[in-house]
Amino acid sequence: MKKIVVCLFALCFSLLFIISFCDKVVKESVKSPNQIEVQARVGVVLGTSKYALKSENLFYRNRIQKAYELYKTGRIKFIVVSGDNGTVFYDEPTQMKKDLIELGVPSDKIFCDYAGFSTIDSILRMKLVFNLKEFVVISQKFHADRAIYLGKRNGLNIIAGYAKDVPEWYAPYNKYREKLARVKAVYDVLMGTEPKFKGKRIEIK
Repeated sequence: MKKIVVCLFALCFSLLFIISFCDKVVKESVKSPNQIEVQARVGVVLGTSKYALKSENLFYRNRIQKAYELYKTGRIKFIVVSGDNGTVFYDEPTQMKKDLIELGVPSDKIFCDYAGFSTIDSILRMKLVFNLKEFVVISQKFHADRAIYLGKRNGLNIIAGYAKDVPEWYAPYNKYREKLARVKAVYDVLMGTEPKFKGKRIEIK
């Protein structure tokens, strides 16, 4: 029993160390300019579902609003909406494009990435499919910072267009989920993870 307790303690300590280390790696790798300085030719909106618990997802709403603001003020010229389109019943990119058009962004300024199944898929496809070496990533700070880390480790120059965050009560477990997501991000970098689909080159113009 004593050996079991010691092993469990060692395991818990190791897991906590790994989580803390990966979180620190992501934080130290991110040096984003402040919002006023954000400017690039292309903005990439990281996808999420429009609805959560039968109401509009605040994460989604704030990302779309931020993308529109950056376009309207001339800080970006084009927008790529990258998200999950895994089935005929679920299509994040098309929904994002539709909502941006309703806000006033011309349809020919919006490009869809239908294979952004995860953050690393979205980031690497910008490089491999859309031939982008630098762009503004649009999402909440916790998510954008992880995307910047992934991009930086893959030779990309990414700056953040931070969307407004949500109240803590709205997503109370998000900070814990993000800790684990950062472990996966470090793992993906170490393992050289590639996107599930690469596809044909798409030129943004």
